[in-house]
Amino acid sequence: STIALSSTVTIDPMPRTPSSSLRSIRQRRSSTSPALSAPGIGPAATPHPANTSRTRVFQEDFAAAYSALSDPIEALLSSSPARVRPHPSFFECLTAMAFWQFAESWVEVAAVEVGLGGRLDATNVLRPAVAVLTSIDFDHERYLGHSIERIAAEKAGILKPGVPGVHFAEHPLAGSVVAARARELGVPLVDVETDYRVEDCRSFDDGCYEFTLRAADGFALRLRPALRGRF
Repeated sequence: STIALSSTVTIDPMPRTPSSSLRSIRQRRSSTSPALSAPGIGPAATPHPANTSRTRVFQEDFAAAYSALSDPIEALLSSSPARVRPHPSFFECLTAMAFWQFAESWVEVAAVEVGLGGRLDATNVLRPAVAVLTSIDFDHERYLGHSIERIAAEKAGILKPGVPGVHFAEHPLAGSVVAARARELGVPLVDVETDYRVEDCRSFDDGCYEFTLRAADGFALRLRPALRGRF
């Protein structure tokens, strides 16, 4: 399945096409990617978290993914009339390679992070299991707009009908835009700031934290993410 973090992807044992075998979770911020470190998870994050590859499975199979997709891409470019114009960007090619490799590897979950914005991003072709938007603030204004509302609208573009959403938009204007988009689509939206609280937070010498996440209905989950930093 796929989670969209502005996303995570889980692969079903079905015919290997992006639409049938690749379900995803999509995410909006790269700061969450170090926490997604478990067997069976295939993360695709920006910027590069390690080495020269944005995906863990690529560290061994980058060349195979490139070889599998270079000919189809060139065929699309050379077709008459051209079915792709202009040439796909570096990020678009790498995104396609990630999807191919996740399907080939039959990963249980793929965490797919949006590259820029969301609505028009290459990763937005996925239909995720859940869409997650973290903090929204001024960034990439040249492409996303010069107001919080316009930026939030672009990032809320990863929300899809029938796909639950989660957001932590600390800025009130951004939160209202995300909530309005969820209502328009008729999808459930979890507001982390109001629906959950953190209890019994403990720090460790390695820079990590452990805490209990408690929902308003009493549900509680003890967590110790691999993401280091001040909580």
